[in-house]
Amino acid sequence: MNRNKQPGGAQDSERGSGTVLAAGLGLVVLAAMVLLLMLAQAAVMASRAAAAADLAALAAADALRGVSAGEALSLIHI
Repeated sequence: MNRNKQPGGAQDSERGSGTVLAAGLGLVVLAAMVLLLMLAQAAVMASRAAAAADLAALAAADALRGVSAGEALSLIHI
């Protein structure tokens, strides 16, 4: 008895379609994970940039007040 034959004698044309469907679904899940990883990395970099800007502003304020050594650069000229 052959499992690939249907009662009318025609070949089963859907053989292996589950493998293709599973591979396609796996690629979609992998693409979604890569996208989420890239978004998370962008959020981390934005947070680091904001922290660096805050620290630079605090260092400039300390230098302007004379608390620490250095020269504060100001973009606003009075």
